[in-house]
Amino acid sequence: MEAEMKTGNSAERLKSTLLGLLIVMLLLPAFQRELHLFKEGPLTGAFVEMEKPSLKSWSVDGWMSGTFQEDFDSRLEHSIGFRNTLIRTNNQLQYSLFGLANAEGVIAGREGELFEEDYIRAYMGAFFVGETVWEQKASKLKAIQDSLQKLGKSMAVVFAPGKGSFYPEKFPAKYRNKERKLSNYTYFREQLSNKGIHVLDLNAFFLHQKAEARHPLFAQTGTHWSYYGAALAADTTLAYLRWLHGPHIPEMTITELKETGKIRHPDDDIWLAMNLLLDPPQKGLVYPGIQFEKMETQKKYNLLTVGDSFYFNWLSDSIMYYGFDRADFWYQATVLSGTKTAHNQPDCQY
Repeated sequence: MEAEMKTGNSAERLKSTLLGLLIVMLLLPAFQRELHLFKEGPLTGAFVEMEKPSLKSWSVDGWMSGTFQEDFDSRLEHSIGFRNTLIRTNNQLQYSLFGLANAEGVIAGREGELFEEDYIRAYMGAFFVGETVWEQKASKLKAIQDSLQKLGKSMAVVFAPGKGSFYPEKFPAKYRNKERKLSNYTYFREQLSNKGIHVLDLNAFFLHQKAEARHPLFAQTGTHWSYYGAALAADTTLAYLRWLHGPHIPEMTITELKETGKIRHPDDDIWLAMNLLLDPPQKGLVYPGIQFEKMETQKKYNLLTVGDSFYFNWLSDSIMYYGFDRADFWYQATVLSGTKTAHNQPDCQY
């Protein structure tokens, strides 16, 4: 009888303990929202901030139509305590268990390679805007090149590499057997060549270097070239400009390759947008030390670059500022791609 009573008391204590834990779990988010008991890191990426729920927006019309309830519920959910941690936990579980990337426009491929999906679609020819568009652009660029040449200035079109072009073997399953169509990059490059326009194709350069590169040219967790890849691209670009315009551009030397143990932005730009719990993997990433020869004679040239976010790596290391007397950058934030405006111009960067 005594043993049965002890067993009954233990069961009651267990029930009470579990009930207490459940109540604490239900109340803790509310306390966290009001008192901020635990420090949480902010979410990264682009999203709309919402104000806390309030009864001030209540109205009879809103109540009767249901819009007040919907808005209040949305604000309440947005301001719940531990929201950022819960989002990161959910994203991490979906990515680790199912390979799903919860970020706008991001998709995971083979070996954990992360892509902005538009780069894959561009490589497949999904955004081709038509032959006439690129023929007209090539004609205009030819006229600009000829006019600048009369003024003693040189112009070159530089194609940056795309991760879709670089890693087709790492595409997710739904793209592996899909037919590839004519792309903007392929047709525009052909038109520029036909017009006699100066072109440096860093996309082709990266493909040529792919098997020989000692370190990743693209970070697994980023959409842009790695800092190592950017340094190789800059060295190649400077050599091309010396050939094109003249000798007074100093030579660039990679003096060291540093393994810092910590990934450097933007090598983690896709990973950050996914809002995960774990730190991004590095997988062989290195960060180059760069040095320029001293120009002892004539003044260096001036440079104007019109481009997109691939140029940011060069900005971070001040590469073009060391290579030229003056180096200006005009940022092309958006470029027409198919029937929509796409960030970074995933198919034909110049």
